[in-house]
Amino acid sequence: MSPELGVLKIASPCREKWSKMIGDDRVRFCGRCQLKVYDLTQMDADDARALLKRYEGKRLCVRFYARRDGRVMTRDCRDGARLAARLNRVIAAGGVVAFVVLAFLSLVTLFGDHIRRYFGMSAGGL
Repeated sequence: MSPELGVLKIASPCREKWSKMIGDDRVRFCGRCQLKVYDLTQMDADDARALLKRYEGKRLCVRFYARRDGRVMTRDCRDGARLAARLNRVIAAGGVVAFVVLAFLSLVTLFGDHIRRYFGMSAGGL
């Protein structure tokens, strides 16, 4: 089957914070509505479809991320995997840049006087 789940419409979204619920990355318990809340982004599309089918016509709480076009992203969504990989590369590059800048500033702070003397500069020159 397709890794895309399609478009979900939520009649009355819950405002309870996921971080305040007890459970794991896939299922948590909401003390407010007294229901299990399933995170569709942590499921394969087939598992998410099976869950939605099992609860069809019944009350079900889910957590999900919808793309701009309204389609729900699941764990096996290719676009989501690509986006996550790109985000990881950007974060890693930012970390490398931050490390280089901090290392340079640390060296200048520690050895600034020695560098100025070596190049014959006054204190205001560096």
